Amino acid sequence: MEALILAAGVGNRLGELGDRPKSLLEFAGRSLLARHLDSLHRIGVTRLTVCVGYRHGMRACRSPPC
Repeated sequence: MEALILAAGVGNRLGELGDRPKSLLEFAGRSLLARHLDSLHRIGVTRLTVCVGYRHGMRACRSPPC
């Protein structure tokens, strides 16, 4: 199964939280992107594309399933 994550948003309307890409905002100690990756892995996604834009260099794979 394949999946696509759109993670290119700047987050202008997030106020003080907007100092990083929206996909890297943390909730309960984990980024939204990490939560999505885990969920997709659990449902059997074997191929993943992440469409990035704003500050794309901040996103790095830190643990499987990447």
